[in-house]
Amino acid sequence: MRKEYLTAINEFPSFSESLFDFQLTFEELQHQDDSDTVLNDNLFVAKEGFRKWSIQFCDTNPRVQEPPVDTVEEIGRPVLENALLMQSVLEHLECFDIQRLRKVNKGVRKCIDEVKPDPHIKKFLITFDLRPSALQTESSVLLESGEFENISYKAKTSRCLNDFETTLKHQKSCMEELSIVFQFTIFERLDSCIEFCTGIEEILKRREQPLKTRKFSMAYVCQLEMKEILQTLDKDSLKIIEFSNPSDEECMEFFGREVPFKVDQLSQTDQWKTAEHLIIKDLTIPASIQDINILHFSNLEVLVKTLSFQDVDYLRTNLLKSSNFQKFKIFFRESSLDEQLHELIGEPFRIISESKKIWYFRMDNVNFYIHIVLDTHDVKDIYGKLKPKVIIFTRVDKEDTPFFDLGMEELALD
Repeated sequence: MRKEYLTAINEFPSFSESLFDFQLTFEELQHQDDSDTVLNDNLFVAKEGFRKWSIQFCDTNPRVQEPPVDTVEEIGRPVLENALLMQSVLEHLECFDIQRLRKVNKGVRKCIDEVKPDPHIKKFLITFDLRPSALQTESSVLLESGEFENISYKAKTSRCLNDFETTLKHQKSCMEELSIVFQFTIFERLDSCIEFCTGIEEILKRREQPLKTRKFSMAYVCQLEMKEILQTLDKDSLKIIEFSNPSDEECMEFFGREVPFKVDQLSQTDQWKTAEHLIIKDLTIPASIQDINILHFSNLEVLVKTLSFQDVDYLRTNLLKSSNFQKFKIFFRESSLDEQLHELIGEPFRIISESKKIWYFRMDNVNFYIHIVLDTHDVKDIYGKLKPKVIIFTRVDKEDTPFFDLGMEELALD
């Protein structure tokens, strides 16, 4: 044992707060005479020829024992498990922070369920993808603050539905959009979707109040399930309804499949009757435009199977008296629009071509006109299939008509 090692050991108390006793056993000590000042009286002979040096360090600055520090959970429990205090905290949190807080403990979860904080969700999208290449369920949530989260559940639809209920259970503010999307090829049956639709319907029905959303969109084709879900929404908040085709777009276009979509039951719901904007652009409504209850909408984009000259006159006559009408865009696959249309509503104001014509009609309010554009061009898509034709009814200010600039209001057809 060398002297410098002994000196270093003897200085341990100057920098160690945890070492209080040290024993060292050795066989030979170098320069024993020089080391005596270090060893002091602590060296003694151990058995079998070995020597032992024993030293005890005394803390020259004894520390006062500190009381045990409470854990974060112990400190936060009086706040996080107090409903009155927790309410003040939750007012400043959104969905994702609330979900993280729920994971603290059972008492916090119970307190959150008692307070029922608004998660402040702006958009909620849930997707049930049955395509062979996917076979998964996803949910996407956008908060009012702009924070976004996307979750993939693979084939675990029950977990997706559980999260759907937990997330929206206490939503009080009006969302911008609720979107439910089914995706599958045209060859697959819809049976596997019914259970999922029923689950969503039951979750929304269990809410204390109807869910408020400005827009509801759904990609599906079965009217009954769509109607049941639509009826769970707050009718006074709902302004926009959109229904679309769940089939793969490329597959649908390639095979040219026309998907009939009945709306006779949907059109009788309170939500349909009070909404302002309807969009059904890739599902074909087989019923007459006169039978689907659309005159109350301010904006409309629909695809019908057939449009007759009587349908055009029906729309023109009723929209002229409408106070909230803005724009109707009606696509149609077949028509009986011929010279009888001219006889019924009058000659066009302008004939751009044989297949494109324009009319103007003065509304009951003399400051507005209805501008009608009929376009029956044969246009094919990339697969050689004919695209639907279109007729557009638009409400325009008098200043935006040719009559205002030319001082020729008398030429407008009343």
